[in-house]
Amino acid sequence: MDITGKKEEKQILEKIVAASEEFLQSAELNYQKITDTILDICGAKYAAFNLYDDDGSRFTTVAISAPQGIIKKASSILGFGLLGKKWGHAPAHAAKKRPDTLTRFLTLAELAKDMFPKHLVPLFEKVFGIGEMIFVKIQKEDTIIGDFSLVMAKDKEFKNEGYVEIYARQVALQQ
Repeated sequence: MDITGKKEEKQILEKIVAASEEFLQSAELNYQKITDTILDICGAKYAAFNLYDDDGSRFTTVAISAPQGIIKKASSILGFGLLGKKWGHAPAHAAKKRPDTLTRFLTLAELAKDMFPKHLVPLFEKVFGIGEMIFVKIQKEDTIIGDFSLVMAKDKEFKNEGYVEIYARQVALQQ
């Protein structure tokens, strides 16, 4: 591993340790800060933190890490706000039943089935520079608490998978 890689790895570990300390000292979770941290760890362009209802049939987006203008633009195109949005069951979120912590979708079209109108998919991919999407399950013992929805920039690779999984487990312990 080169010097740059070691420096980046050290910074990620420092972020994870700092988050652990904050989790231990805080009585209340800061969903926005948690989402911003996962974005930093994996190098995603956008990230969302979704919490599942007790029965797992619905989920709510509790934080989004993206420039405010991007969130407003996406909400305007969709016709509804994203933050605080309650979503029904979506085939893409059936991934929560898989044993893997991470589930990858190579295109928005693969993910967006039944979530967004089909005609908006190419527009979103172009306007927002969307590449691969990754769902990171947040699970405590046998209970799925939520997930991180990570959106990579077009032609940018998802990185630090192991650290992302460690961070998701830390978040799960706080729920």
